[in-house]
Amino acid sequence: MKNKKTQIEKEHKKDRKKRMIPKRKLQNGLKLQNNRQEIRLDLQALSVKESNYLAIRIVLTFLASVSVLFCCFSAFQVKVSLIVTAVPALVMAVISQILFLRKKSGWIGGTGMAIVIAVLSVILLNSVSNGFSAIANDVLRSVNKNMAMANLMFVVNEDSLVADEYIASIILSLLVTFVFAIFIRFHLNAWVVLLQFLLCASGFMYKCIPSVWTLVLAGVTMVGILLAGNIKGRITKDMYAGMLVFAGVLAGAACLIFILLTYIPIPVVDDIKDSIVYNGGNLIYGKNDYPEGSFKRFHTVETNGSKKLHIEMSEPAVMYLRGYVGSKYTEDGWTENDKDIYGGDYEGVFEYFAKFNYYPLATLASYMDITKINDADMPLSDIISVEVENLAASSKYQYLPENMTYDSLPDLYAPKKDVNFVAQGFGNRKPYRFYMDTLSKNDYESIYNESWYTEGTGDTDFIDCEQTYAYFASKNYTEVSDEMKQYFDRTLPEAGKKLNPFDAIDVVRHYLRDTITYSEDVTANDPGTDFVKNLIENKKEGYSVHFATAAAMMFRYYNIPARYVEGYLVAPEEGETSIDVLDQDAHAWVEIYVNGLGFIPVEVTPGFYSEDDNSTIGNGAVSGSDNQDSESEDSSSDQDNNDNDDSTEINLLYILIAIVSLLVLFLIVVIVRRAVVCSKRKKAMKSENREKAVAAASLYIEALYKYAGKKMEESLPSEVITVLQKNRFSREELDYTDVAVVRDYAQTVKQEVYHSSNLWGRCRMRFVKCLI
Repeated sequence: MKNKKTQIEKEHKKDRKKRMIPKRKLQNGLKLQNNRQEIRLDLQALSVKESNYLAIRIVLTFLASVSVLFCCFSAFQVKVSLIVTAVPALVMAVISQILFLRKKSGWIGGTGMAIVIAVLSVILLNSVSNGFSAIANDVLRSVNKNMAMANLMFVVNEDSLVADEYIASIILSLLVTFVFAIFIRFHLNAWVVLLQFLLCASGFMYKCIPSVWTLVLAGVTMVGILLAGNIKGRITKDMYAGMLVFAGVLAGAACLIFILLTYIPIPVVDDIKDSIVYNGGNLIYGKNDYPEGSFKRFHTVETNGSKKLHIEMSEPAVMYLRGYVGSKYTEDGWTENDKDIYGGDYEGVFEYFAKFNYYPLATLASYMDITKINDADMPLSDIISVEVENLAASSKYQYLPENMTYDSLPDLYAPKKDVNFVAQGFGNRKPYRFYMDTLSKNDYESIYNESWYTEGTGDTDFIDCEQTYAYFASKNYTEVSDEMKQYFDRTLPEAGKKLNPFDAIDVVRHYLRDTITYSEDVTANDPGTDFVKNLIENKKEGYSVHFATAAAMMFRYYNIPARYVEGYLVAPEEGETSIDVLDQDAHAWVEIYVNGLGFIPVEVTPGFYSEDDNSTIGNGAVSGSDNQDSESEDSSSDQDNNDNDDSTEINLLYILIAIVSLLVLFLIVVIVRRAVVCSKRKKAMKSENREKAVAAASLYIEALYKYAGKKMEESLPSEVITVLQKNRFSREELDYTDVAVVRDYAQTVKQEVYHSSNLWGRCRMRFVKCLI
């Protein structure tokens, strides 16, 4: 009896082996024959051995890592040995992919490798930090050649610099390779290619071009990852054409948008671009209380009396807190100077300034300090401590005065070369402190042309740096078109003369006061006309932004470097040291460059400066209100009806945001739905209840055939039909072999249908029908 039972079991096992379909072959080498109802092997689809998988993953991980590192290092001119970078990358690629052979060892090994890298970094913390500082300095030097950002470098220890750079590059190489190893092991190859592309292209954002051979290496690696990195069927060859077409369309659209927004002067496109940039900045940084130099917004500033800044001062003092700075006059408004002005002959000049504790935005305080040392008769000015809390002003800038001290720089945001201080990150509203050097009544004329400066007997480092920058300012802040020069030759007093800066202040103030009437109820500039000429000849009225714009061009005409500035005017009462700055305190003024003193503010709006003296700023003698006065809003209701253009811009931005939000929401819903449906199906097909698992698998096969346009009853192989009939009509219980046959066949049909579909069909199959 026992022998008979043993013989029956052997026959059953033999019969089961005949009926079973190997899983690996089903996944990689089987195709469905519609007309013959059988499964045949496709030898071309058979995958490589597991050992070859390991070798391919090692090679791809190594190439991905070194291509990114080499490309970035060559683009930003990082002085690191490539051999020192490549060897650790190769070692990490081998170790990590061996550890990732199995899921369990992958988790343990991956965690262990992360801990090892972290421990090495902690043990060698001083060397690593010094090395990374040196690498960061190399990157900053390259960026600063083409971008208008300050050359604030990290302090490094020169004694051990070479060894520390080697150690830092090794840690960086290990870390980058480890990340790519994880991505490639889990077949996230499309993400690897995207990450490679972004990192390799990062240098182009700063006009830092990688060497040709590193770009070739990166391109070859990306193609290799797509071709060889998906041999298990994630991305197949028939997808590449679609991917290339899709990438080409995206690249073409990006180039077209870039050309339209940058080079082609289409008014509608420029308006949309300006609207997106301005209103998008308001959403990111908070609402601006000034028009940021745009002429078409000079008549639309709105206020409600809200608090913007809170200031605590050790002593009361008038301050012009600089925010937006317009350096270049165009037909549409003020813009920043081109970034390439900081290259060429001035490449590295600002880094040179820092070595001698000179900075253009702190020139005035430095001049005053040196004057105190060299002029015994000069009354000592006070150093005032100021703390600013940004309550609701735009967080794009840190608002600082012209007489801020050089010692205040380390505690502030990164200065944007010689223009202003820009925010670090979005929505950064941390309180900040600075110190300012004051002078009685802000009478800068009294210290102009001190003997120590004119005779060169004072601080020679300061004099050399300041005179170098003075030439830079004269070159880049005195541009006036030939047409405007001819116009000013006919209309301005003292035409054609080069005036002393303080004499020019008096001339400009008197001319503007006699020519333009102060008014807050203004209309937009006429299209196609020069703003300043139209203001003087036709409009003849305006508020601070109008006066400041006209004055800046007049100073330039007199060959005095000048620029347009927006920010907040702080004029405390006597004894007042705690001040709330409101939105109606937003103001515009001019900064002119005075040799030795640097850029100083000049008040040119009538009612905001004292008529009985020639001081440059208001000294708190504010007798009028600016355009931001809340009362003006009540008297300008008629004007609001004419602001359709700006309302349209804002509405357009909100519509775009709403559309994008809806698309993102729809995408999230689709992805969540797919995840839920696939999870339920997978759970049902793996159920311990064999009847339920076979039923779920058969329904999945039916859905796949329906999607492919095939009839299920005409296409099923005999083995599957037998199991399905057994499950439906027979009282005999299903065994695990039966479940495996139907479930594996379902996977085979899925692969067959998926690989026979085009790119759109696969997306529809995955996200719409939830069959993948």
